[in-house]
Amino acid sequence: MKIRLIIPFASACIALASGPASAEEVATPEEDVSTQFLGPFEFAPFTVMGNLGAPRATSPETRLGVALQWRTDSMDILGVSTRDNILGLLIEAHLELFGFLEVGVDFEVFDHHDSDATGMPTSDDFGFVVPRAKVLVLPLDWLDIAVGVGILLPTTTYESYESVHPLAFDPGVYIAYRPLTWLSINATIPIVFWLQFPDSGTDDFYYFSPTLGATVMPLDFIGGFVDLQFHVWMNPPDLPAPASSPDPLQALNLMIGGRSRPLEWLLLEAGVIVPLAGQRLENADIGIGVRISATPDFL
Repeated sequence: MKIRLIIPFASACIALASGPASAEEVATPEEDVSTQFLGPFEFAPFTVMGNLGAPRATSPETRLGVALQWRTDSMDILGVSTRDNILGLLIEAHLELFGFLEVGVDFEVFDHHDSDATGMPTSDDFGFVVPRAKVLVLPLDWLDIAVGVGILLPTTTYESYESVHPLAFDPGVYIAYRPLTWLSINATIPIVFWLQFPDSGTDDFYYFSPTLGATVMPLDFIGGFVDLQFHVWMNPPDLPAPASSPDPLQALNLMIGGRSRPLEWLLLEAGVIVPLAGQRLENADIGIGVRISATPDFL
């Protein structure tokens, strides 16, 4: 009789114990979705070059986005102060495949330059097209490591590139360390190879553009980020005296701002780009970046 009572009682205990476990398994995809918004602020140091060398998130995702970046540059030419307004519009379309692969393309569809210097015309150009690919090579609960590359194609309408066509690559490693579910420490380590065809007699350019920062998302609808981005010229030319050779550290920028996820599939970001150091510091002013991206689940 006791055995008959024990068996149903044990079965009920097993069923109760398996219920929470099943619920946790169902909740796991939601946790994975939330971590993809813990990446860095994906803006390059300058509005041109199709965001080549910009920070990249480790999580592959399907994303349709629009990014708008504005900044001003001031310069003193023969005692006359001038100011340039630069506005860039980027459209991105990326597709996540198999859970570890992301392929896509970035279109720099609009690049506006407006200068108050006498004789400097306003220009509105189509920038560059940059196909991209990224592979998540180490997915852990607390650490992600991905590798990726973009290929900048010579598709721009800039007059300065009519005779020399640039071709560039930015292979890089992307790292995200998450000690907490709402905190991610991000590192992006790309190297930009900027080549020119045909050879115009000038050297090709090689840049090292690492970024280190952190993102917090304590709530789905509110969060923030702070990133330090370096732009180092790896092969600055040696100029004859009395001209001084360029400083390898071209720029060190602080990018700080907030992001929000008002809907499960929508991400809103806004940040301020503050130049801190580098040869371009004396000319570079504060910039603003805004990014709106949708992450629909097609597959």
